[in-house]
Amino acid sequence: MEEHKYLPDLVDDILNHLAGTDPEYRAAVADAIYVHYRGDNDVLDGIKEVLLDPDTKGQVATTLASRLLNRNFVYQGDSIVSVSDFGTSAS
Repeated sequence: MEEHKYLPDLVDDILNHLAGTDPEYRAAVADAIYVHYRGDNDVLDGIKEVLLDPDTKGQVATTLASRLLNRNFVYQGDSIVSVSDFGTSAS
């Protein structure tokens, strides 16, 4: 079944997921999406900034969410994201 959510809510879900991981994992995720940070105390803020950057048009957030949260996320525009289980359509 397809659902919809707002991009900022999806980013919050990603950050909540990452908050429960170890600092090395968070740093690896941050490095993968080119976040500039000084240490673990600001890594989540840096990730949030990149995920909400309007220049990425939701693509970084939806790609990362699909990998981390094991669902299919597709940015639809206007801050709307389609959510579906893998193997079903998210159009």
